Amino acid sequence: MVTGKGDISGWLVRPAGRHLWAALVLLLGALTAHTVRVTSDGGMDNAIVVDAARTWLAGGSPYDDPHFLYLPSAVLAAAPQALLPRSVLDVLVPVAVTTALALGWACALRLHRVPLHSRLAALGLLGLAAGFAPFGQLVRLGNWTATAALALPLCLLLASRGRWVAAGAVVGAAVALKPLLAPMVLLFLFASPPPAGGGPGPVCLSVDPRGPSVWRGGFVSAPQPQEVFLKPPNMTSLLCCEKRQKTLSVVLKSVPRRGAVPAGLPGAWPGRWPATGRDRGWVHKNF
Repeated sequence: MVTGKGDISGWLVRPAGRHLWAALVLLLGALTAHTVRVTSDGGMDNAIVVDAARTWLAGGSPYDDPHFLYLPSAVLAAAPQALLPRSVLDVLVPVAVTTALALGWACALRLHRVPLHSRLAALGLLGLAAGFAPFGQLVRLGNWTATAALALPLCLLLASRGRWVAAGAVVGAAVALKPLLAPMVLLFLFASPPPAGGGPGPVCLSVDPRGPSVWRGGFVSAPQPQEVFLKPPNMTSLLCCEKRQKTLSVVLKSVPRRGAVPAGLPGAWPGRWPATGRDRGWVHKNF
């Protein structure tokens, strides 16, 4: 990006002064400190997931709580938090959410090749924290939407640089925590095919009523528009149906609780897909 312009865009991409960065740090610090003081378990939304994880670790079903509408993978991810003292969560979660939102802003800047030390970087985050209500609400509630706010620009940044495996892993991990970015599968479905000699691709985990399964077996060759149907799952009907809640509880109970901490890591990792250009998309057999 050209920094020698005399217009407003040139002024924005020039380095920000120390007073601007100091104001940003003070504002984010005040927001985080206020959240630590007035919330417990890192915020109301985070507390719901952590309580569900504590119930699961105690041998119960997390879906006994009607407020818990997350995937089973979220329970596994929250299990490490359930093992920490509440006083630690009160500080750790607001700091983590604020950091995730700031990193998401940084990834969005780099996606458009804006310098991270620019005035736009500092003023933009300052404006989001001070004047954009959802920013403060995510921090105060400890809402896991912050993971999607980081994963979306990070995925696009990695994809723009040709790192599709890493981008797929980021989206897979974000969907495992909260399935807001599930439509991002279309980005990979219509992306250019890997080279003829073989190329990397994402292997994603999905959770259906029978338990986790790998999408690798769901590849279809040469998908035609009339042959490929991607119907996004209705999360409300999936999680609120009593029979499916019981089935999801059985899936969770089948996971050894001693492995809860390592299992709380993101549920997607890089793999390899068939090398032909015909294999451009994947469809889960039971989707």
